Amino acid sequence: MSKVSAVSVNVAAVAALALVAACASSPSAIAPAAAPNARQVTVAPNGAVSPIFAGANLARAGVQSLKLAAGPQATAGYVFVSQFSGPPVQEYHLVNKKNGPPVCSLPGESVNGIASDRAGNLWVPSGTGGGQGYTQEYAPNCGAAMLKITDPNGQPADVGFDSKHDVYILSIFGASGQPGSVNVYDSHATLLRSLTDPSFSELIGIATDSHDNVFVSNRDSQGQATVVEFPHGKMPGTTLSAISLGLPGAPQLDRANNLIITDWQAYTLNVYAPPYTQAPAVTPMHGLSLWCPLDRKEDRLYCADLGGSVDVYKYPGGTYLYSFSNGLSPSGFATGSAINPAAPL
Repeated sequence: MSKVSAVSVNVAAVAALALVAACASSPSAIAPAAAPNARQVTVAPNGAVSPIFAGANLARAGVQSLKLAAGPQATAGYVFVSQFSGPPVQEYHLVNKKNGPPVCSLPGESVNGIASDRAGNLWVPSGTGGGQGYTQEYAPNCGAAMLKITDPNGQPADVGFDSKHDVYILSIFGASGQPGSVNVYDSHATLLRSLTDPSFSELIGIATDSHDNVFVSNRDSQGQATVVEFPHGKMPGTTLSAISLGLPGAPQLDRANNLIITDWQAYTLNVYAPPYTQAPAVTPMHGLSLWCPLDRKEDRLYCADLGGSVDVYKYPGGTYLYSFSNGLSPSGFATGSAINPAAPL
């Protein structure tokens, strides 16, 4: 298991990722005190980064108070869990009340978010350091490697899809410390366009709704949380000003186009109804989670908990149900999760 270090990075500096890579060469190194507009990220030995920050309260996470429910073990569907500094991707039975072990695993490097497409294929973005990386598609159930997309603009950290089977690859940062962006590819890996916004700096997650509108969560250069909507996946984007979060997780949309997003500073699950101009429905979370995908029935959320578990919540309502942790650990940083079959657009 690789070691990671949490460092402060002033992303306004041109040499931001060079600083990150230098600090990563010594697992215990901490960068000098950051400027007011700096943010903290976790860095792998290869220089790849994750939005997890120094001082994250993992002791509050669900693995510390694991609740296992009795009952029959269903096998319909699967959940994949990615770890930034542990076994990169593991697959579990979707209903895992008995804390069963992974059924299979997949390779990857410094993985943040992951995503399943309509065909059940899993897309795994890997960070290779220096603001670079690639995204690998795998056939269902830890199947064969398929399409591989090498990102020309930055370190890929999440993936989204639209109804035309286009693939949206989000880069947390650009090369050499530039702001992150989203590259849009067709099903043959041809680059169609890129999505950028003046607020973009450290991108977190991406999702699409039933109209192919694309939503990107971000921390700007001042460390403020934003969610930007790109109508039909095209420029220009619009900042959703009513969405107020401390630390934004990855967005998720349900069939009614309600926007679901965590605030991992406040440990809350926030649900904004369209057109996203009013206050959200807010419920407390059991642990510290960024990615919380819906199952196909849209009655459960499966949240990767940085404390080393997957926390399952009822939807809507946000009631905590149970957790499983077999094969996961706090030192692994369980960042992303994805469901097969995925919830429909």
